[in-house]
Amino acid sequence: MKEEHTRTIDHDGNWKQLIHNLPFDFFAFFLPEIYPDIDKNTKPVFIDKEFHKLVKDFLKSGVTIKDKLVKAKYLNGDDCWCVIHIEVQSSFETDFAKRMYRYFIRLFDRDYKNIAAIAIYTNDDIPQNYKTFEFVQPYAKVIYEFGVYKVNDADEEELLKSSNPFALAVLACKYINKSKGNNDLRLQFKRKLFKLALERNYSKEQIGYLIKFIEFMLVLPNDIERQLKHEFLLTHGKMASTTPILPKDYDYPLPDFIHRLVHGIGIDERIEKAAEKARKRAQKEAERAQKEAERAQKETERAQKETERAQKETEKARKAEEKLQLVKANQISSIKKLIALGFTVEQISEILSLPVDEVRSVL
Repeated sequence: MKEEHTRTIDHDGNWKQLIHNLPFDFFAFFLPEIYPDIDKNTKPVFIDKEFHKLVKDFLKSGVTIKDKLVKAKYLNGDDCWCVIHIEVQSSFETDFAKRMYRYFIRLFDRDYKNIAAIAIYTNDDIPQNYKTFEFVQPYAKVIYEFGVYKVNDADEEELLKSSNPFALAVLACKYINKSKGNNDLRLQFKRKLFKLALERNYSKEQIGYLIKFIEFMLVLPNDIERQLKHEFLLTHGKMASTTPILPKDYDYPLPDFIHRLVHGIGIDERIEKAAEKARKRAQKEAERAQKEAERAQKETERAQKETERAQKETEKARKAEEKLQLVKANQISSIKKLIALGFTVEQISEILSLPVDEVRSVL
């Protein structure tokens, strides 16, 4: 199986996307002397537009800068500025080291105190001045040395021992170099890296970013890619035990493949499950609201009954008061009539069965 792949590998784009998504892992792996002092609660910021404006004047016409400038925070509050360059064989430049020096000068002129720079060489071939820019003249001498990481020199056993996701990224590059023109070997390497990405104690996000990086770096013909994904989902990840496998001829889009590995279901199924969950939650909310409405209605009815009862009691008391006033009015009238007829207070008291004082109060 030595068929050449038709897709090209975007080394720069893939690396920079992985760095952008996992910046702290990048600092820990490639800049270990800086990493302990980095504030892990403040996410690094990629200053692309400002960086391009800063250096565009010394770039050749039509040249697009691919290097990255990252601003991180130290624990003491200071900014840390790091220039990142990914070097592949096809992008070798004769004045690359000079450009790295110019980056440093521009940042230094801006009074940036903490400046770091690293070039990551992903291929077997390394340029002559791969880590140093030198300018030597009588009475003037400049030597600028920046950090480098050579994938070719990385020890595979050490990479396999590392728990940092970028160890697998470096392994991917080593395997690209080892499997040029040999799809059988590349397939073995890709299967191995997928397995390692799942078996290590990475977060779901880290797994997703790594799978994407491995997929786009170790490129294989479409039919082999499809076969690998189908096979891998049958034997690894949550998919193997929780979700039915799709037909062998299913062309797994990368996001769907990652979802099936990490979550056990495809994106559409996950969306449908989320929608069903939302529907059930909405239904429960509606039922709860209905019960609340019914309870409120019962409370209203109970309050209405209490009001009606109170109104009846009030009406009953009013009528009793009216009756009492009528009785008193009749008693007063009877007392006045008996007095007019010449009866004494004592006699009226006896006749009407009223206290003597009450009879006198009418007089």
